[in-house]
Amino acid sequence: MDINTLEKNIINNSRQYKSNKSTMFGINLGLELNQRLTDYAFKNGVSKSSVVKTLLKTFLDEKESKNV
Repeated sequence: MDINTLEKNIINNSRQYKSNKSTMFGINLGLELNQRLTDYAFKNGVSKSSVVKTLLKTFLDEKESKNV
């Protein structure tokens, strides 16, 4: 997927209210990656979890579509 399309998806998905919440696990990103994620999320007005969820969903969708 194109990185600009992915970014639009991150921003759009973050603004959707979802009442179904399912917490999976905590991730230790390390200081540098966590700071980069924090900066990106703040700059774009989105939550860090929406960035991670959109990236993971996009990755899995693409991988699964290639395995079919």
